[in-house]
Amino acid sequence: MLRPQAGSGDGGGGGYTAQAVHWDGASYLENAALNSGAHDKLSFAVWFLCPAGASICGFWITDPDAPNFSYGEADPDPTPGFGGIQFTLVDVDQDTYLAEVKSSHGDPLVKPDYDTWYVYMGSADCSDSLGKLTGYLNDVDALNPDRSSNGGGPGAVIAGDGVAMRIGLPDPTPRDPVDMANFLMWYGQAIDWSVEANRRFIIDAGGKPVNPALAVAEFGTPTVMFVGDATAFQTNQGTGGTFTLSGSLTNATTSPSD
Repeated sequence: MLRPQAGSGDGGGGGYTAQAVHWDGASYLENAALNSGAHDKLSFAVWFLCPAGASICGFWITDPDAPNFSYGEADPDPTPGFGGIQFTLVDVDQDTYLAEVKSSHGDPLVKPDYDTWYVYMGSADCSDSLGKLTGYLNDVDALNPDRSSNGGGPGAVIAGDGVAMRIGLPDPTPRDPVDMANFLMWYGQAIDWSVEANRRFIIDAGGKPVNPALAVAEFGTPTVMFVGDATAFQTNQGTGGTFTLSGSLTNATTSPSD
């Protein structure tokens, strides 16, 4: 079974040390009307750790009360044929699925282990039906072999602008706890994570996080950007507007830089 591993050793990322937060499965940060603009491209990167026993560790969700929505999550279920990582994007009409990248089928499976830090990087170009999708767990390609392009078409617009977005909770109902660091999401860009040089702005060759300032300098300011400890993480450093914490947020006991 293919197991993308976090790097060994201390530090990493040119001396940068990432701080991390712990989501309890019920708390979340929410922007009631995200200011993302109308775009047909999206990219993201998020460091995460699923604690032992977790089933679904959610990263984000837009328009959580809608019948269709955009979201990203990880499932560390060790059962053969189960588990994986996933992101799904829908059109603004909430009918058309534009992109879905997951590793929940196939052999070998690409999925996270418990109690291990990983970075999930994904992107989608939904400008036409042949627009490229990418999905990486660390430096391992996690794209389904049958989903090398999306199912959108000209004029497709990814849902998100003007609707609620939550970070840390993937659903209106509670989910499993997850640790998180350095959440970045760019609306309007489809960063090609299959290019190693692009991934090196997020994860170094040793498997450690890189200072997010370098990704900002290379790709521009994200729409959504959360970094730092439990206090700093509550402030969106991106362009999409202010998020408000519901519940509590605490510091994680480990970091992807450890």
